[in-house]
Amino acid sequence: MLTIEMSTKTVEGYFDAQGNPTASTGALPTPVERTVAKVMFNTLPTNVDELREYEGYLKDKAAGRFVIYGLLAATFKAYDATLPREGNARMYAMMEYLHNSPYVVKSAKTPFGTFDRQFIDDRMRQGNKFEYQGDVYWDGATYKNGYVPTEPRTITVEDYVYYCPQAATASTPEYYTMACYGSDYADDGSGSFSSPQLLTATYSNADGRWYLCPLGYSWNKLLSDASVKAPDQSASW
Repeated sequence: MLTIEMSTKTVEGYFDAQGNPTASTGALPTPVERTVAKVMFNTLPTNVDELREYEGYLKDKAAGRFVIYGLLAATFKAYDATLPREGNARMYAMMEYLHNSPYVVKSAKTPFGTFDRQFIDDRMRQGNKFEYQGDVYWDGATYKNGYVPTEPRTITVEDYVYYCPQAATASTPEYYTMACYGSDYADDGSGSFSSPQLLTATYSNADGRWYLCPLGYSWNKLLSDASVKAPDQSASW
């Protein structure tokens, strides 16, 4: 169903003596090692039953956080704008499966529900994002080619230099932040998006699998990111 290739890279970040990110003017760049994963999908899941077939990958503690990024992109792609608002039951069920961790269900955090469905509808229909939101993260997809990815679909995700991991507290779980730079990232605004697309995920020891995490860079921030360019309307796609 999918293939995962993992490697490591060295990046620089700014940290205090406790290892926390800092913007202090006296901080020096510190090299840290981070994991990079290329996840190649033969086909994309289009409903929750197909999504459940990937549960074995989500149970992989080393690689599952990278897989869940690709599964979220596939879930975004499953959104059907021809349906009425709050009518995307198939896509909402996929989101619920990725989102509703034991931490979310048992804590004060709200499980996926009405607000989330309305939020997705609003963002997907804003500027017709539904046309490309599920495609922007994949290798080969750029705003210049109408976000048409290369086949088979492959997503390159890496552990972000910061918050990876973010330590657990008495009331919150440990979580990891991943970054996707796509195929056309440029922080000067000339690329498909000018800020890395960040996503947090948490591993649940209760049922032994990865979930989206509502802390840090949650999935809804991807839908709200204004740095992603709309596709070039002159592209033939």
